Amino acid sequence: MKQYTKGRPEWNFLEGIFNRIPLAYPIISLIIALLIFLIYSIFMFVIKIEDFQYDPYFCLQVLFSSAFIAYLIGCNQYIINKIRHSVQKLEFIPGKEKYGAVLYDLLEKNFTKSKRYYILIFAVILPFILKDLLEIYILKSATYEECFFSDPFFNVYNYSIFFFSLYLLTNTVWIILNISKILCIAAREPYASIIKLDIFCPDKIGGLGEMRSFIINIIIYYSIGISLAVLAYVDPSGFRTVLFEVAFLILLLAAGLVILISGLQELQKLFRKRVEQELTQINKKYRILCERLVDLASVESNGKNNDELKFIITAMEFIDKERIKRETLLEDNGKRYSITATFAAIYSFALVLFTLYEKLNNFKIIDLLLNIFSLTFDILVSLYLKLII
Repeated sequence: MKQYTKGRPEWNFLEGIFNRIPLAYPIISLIIALLIFLIYSIFMFVIKIEDFQYDPYFCLQVLFSSAFIAYLIGCNQYIINKIRHSVQKLEFIPGKEKYGAVLYDLLEKNFTKSKRYYILIFAVILPFILKDLLEIYILKSATYEECFFSDPFFNVYNYSIFFFSLYLLTNTVWIILNISKILCIAAREPYASIIKLDIFCPDKIGGLGEMRSFIINIIIYYSIGISLAVLAYVDPSGFRTVLFEVAFLILLLAAGLVILISGLQELQKLFRKRVEQELTQINKKYRILCERLVDLASVESNGKNNDELKFIITAMEFIDKERIKRETLLEDNGKRYSITATFAAIYSFALVLFTLYEKLNNFKIIDLLLNIFSLTFDILVSLYLKLII
């Protein structure tokens, strides 16, 4: 596989840290999560914050927050590594291999040099800053002020972790945007005509099935990330009290889903454009043969004409079969895209809404399932003991 990067790439701040630590990034993400949880534990059990309520819920929130951060760190780096590999793996027709390096350079430039990244960070974090300022200076919530000023070190740490999680979530959205953008570029000229595709590949998308599966996986990863955010930062005390957080997370989910599905659509366009080009060529050849057939049928028949007529009819039948094959490919491709997009949308929203419902209702369904499992297990054990005795 041809490599277009020089040395170890650094496409974001965290990747620069990973490159300087001799450990795999999943291990680093777990270490960071453990450190976050440990520092929270120090505040809770060693320093003993006065306003802290020692209940299992807060400990669970800390655990979910740590898991959320570890998940985003590891998942973001995995997606970056995977998209680099996927773009490098694209094959081009002979003589056009240099465009692979050009496409990869465009991807890297979008990641590292675009000013829109900072605009996106500002757009994600600003609403929460404004919300907190509103609560402090306008609503004058006594409970909130007491909690905020009682232990400044804890609150600085707590807010730092919260904004770090928002930064990671912004990185996820940024990665999704750039993946969709590079697929949009690849689906346009000159790349659309020079990327190697096998239209009869079993994956039904010209050999781009791995890329399609990758995008679907990102949708799943992203919806799991939003679900973890719900578990970490949505207070189960009531829906009205968390309306802002819920609306924000649902908006992020919807935006990410639209961007990813549009990227999937660009991938489909790349394949469909190639099939449509072949269909155009087939229709052109069929039209030429049809015109020749009409000309031959209008003149006096002889042995030579009859042989040519038979050849043309056979050729037209063959071409017609090839045309039907490609039309079937287009129809099947359209159905697959619709099914995939529908599944992705339903799965993503169902997972997040189920998590939200469970969080606001103290995990009633999960608790019920666990009780059923426990009861079933007890029954099976008792039956087994009776059989062996």
